Amino acid sequence: MTGYGKAESFSADKKIIVEIKSVNSKQADVNVRMPSYYRSLETDIRKRIAQLLVRGKIDVYITVEDQSGKNSYTINVELASCYYEEIKKLEQRIGQQSSNVIELLLKMPEVLKSEETDISEAEKQAVFETVEKAAAQTVEFRKQEGEALLKDIESHVKEIVHFIPMIEKYEKERIENTK
Repeated sequence: MTGYGKAESFSADKKIIVEIKSVNSKQADVNVRMPSYYRSLETDIRKRIAQLLVRGKIDVYITVEDQSGKNSYTINVELASCYYEEIKKLEQRIGQQSSNVIELLLKMPEVLKSEETDISEAEKQAVFETVEKAAAQTVEFRKQEGEALLKDIESHVKEIVHFIPMIEKYEKERIENTK
């Protein structure tokens, strides 16, 4: 079954948002996208999602919004300078200049780093509770879709049953023609 669920929670100065999207598949194929400082939770999140949703190609998106208003990122100036020098060399070599060098630098690996490294127990618990809520919504979505499919199938079965008496009168002739 296809499904969708979304849940939000707060832990300290953070808003945790979990979105789950699933489509039909025979077994559970769980893909999790989350901030890098949550990577230690990934295996447990995958296991829990697989237990709750059982099957499907399941995409889990976890985003965190800092509500404190503090700047929680640092720029690795030394690395950015190295990248800058390489970009300038490339510009000279190909004879073109980039107008968005700063934007390019900030997208380079390891230039913009989150200062967040430790996850509190309360935050871990909030993440898992939010995952559970989003999974419960996904299960509910699947149930509603299943009920709608059941009604659709039942209406088609009724239509087929309605035509059976009309078809039966041609049965003897059909059998004779196929011999």
